[in-house]
Amino acid sequence: MSTLLIVFMAQAQSQEVYDNFQIRNTSIWSYADHKLSHVEDGLTYYLSTQGEVGADLSNGQTGLRITIEPCKNATLCHGALMVSEHVESLHDAVYGDYELMFRAPYEPTNMTHPQCADEIYSYFTAGYSDENNVWNEMNFGLRNDPRGHGEASHVVSCECHGDNTGYKENYVDLGYNFRDGFHLYKISHRPGEVKWSVDDKTVYKLDINITHAMHTSLIVRSNSQNETMPKAVAEYEYFRYTPYTP
Repeated sequence: MSTLLIVFMAQAQSQEVYDNFQIRNTSIWSYADHKLSHVEDGLTYYLSTQGEVGADLSNGQTGLRITIEPCKNATLCHGALMVSEHVESLHDAVYGDYELMFRAPYEPTNMTHPQCADEIYSYFTAGYSDENNVWNEMNFGLRNDPRGHGEASHVVSCECHGDNTGYKENYVDLGYNFRDGFHLYKISHRPGEVKWSVDDKTVYKLDINITHAMHTSLIVRSNSQNETMPKAVAEYEYFRYTPYTP
């Protein structure tokens, strides 16, 4: 059974959430269905059937498995060549720790040296808001690095957008293939600071003001409008949000 703890208080940031994806818990998440997404250079069609809860995971646990693969029905997909699933929180939060036990997308046909197509992008978006002319965002980006910062599937991007700053991206070479297995990705948000950690090791820290309540998203999408790519699978064991208490 899915474990859920939500403590409702007056402020969004006082809400605690834990979900291990044993059921499709619609009190925590919205699961996109029959939705066309056009982001940057990518076109993806989201279907709820592409996300399976209580699924067997490659680490022996059960949880959420999202499959991105070629669309089998061009009319249904409204021009998108790839189908996936998009999961977004219903409740906003601000300061606190956002944790995701997650295996980045990999092609299940190659378990010895897991890889994924360059144009399949995955994000753990701990927070996103674009309201009242203020853009706030905090991300882990997991993709094959196209910008020359390191070996494919070894580099994560630590990304954010503050109240009064442009978009910030920092690339960190982890020194290993992050698609090989599960890792604990954590974004710690404090007044004036954001910190990114992998497996309890801090990989980047930035002094920045991000003050607006944001929703969390689990994203697996195509970054191409005209490319069909091999099927890939992303796996999620659990998500936890712990509010910050000064």
